[in-house]
Amino acid sequence: MINQTIDVDLDFASSIEIITWDQPTIQVVAVVKTQDPKYTELFRVELKEEKHTVFITSNSKYVMKAYQKDQELPDIGVIYTNGLDHEFNYQLMVPKNVKLNISSITGEIISDYVKGNIAIDLVNGNIKIKQFEGDLKLDTVNGRIELPGKDSSVIAKTVIGRIETTEELAFHHKENFIGEEVSLENENSQNSIQLNTVNGTIVLN
Repeated sequence: MINQTIDVDLDFASSIEIITWDQPTIQVVAVVKTQDPKYTELFRVELKEEKHTVFITSNSKYVMKAYQKDQELPDIGVIYTNGLDHEFNYQLMVPKNVKLNISSITGEIISDYVKGNIAIDLVNGNIKIKQFEGDLKLDTVNGRIELPGKDSSVIAKTVIGRIETTEELAFHHKENFIGEEVSLENENSQNSIQLNTVNGTIVLN
């Protein structure tokens, strides 16, 4: 499992909690709430393995489209979520040292501890990681990114938002025409961080 990639695509997630454990297996727990049980019954999570990659997906778009059809909303290529009281909450348990890619349109991604090569791509949502070992590449268009910056090489960029750091972290601040950028080269660290947000705050503590 260490040499495998885990590719997670969970559109419209409310939250995704990443748990790194000592088991050589993957486990996904989904807690789904909708205003009508019939939409909950439609929901599915699929795990599929191809070569050295495990793909984890959900059919949340299908659930949304079913609601859209019932409400007789126009099908113009847009997924409607307004008016549907729903939650798609996930716990994702993965082995240490894996390569993990996570993407979602919405949701908050949290973890007390991750270890591996982790890439997260969000459109609207926050990312908060308390402890980590490895390489992180975290992107959110509209959202806040918060994690420790100590003992890591860091590159952080934001277009409209701001970057907050502690005084003990000696970051190099680059003056850009638009946005902010900070960097820190730590030759003694095995950890690296790349952070990007368009309209959001990056907090390195």
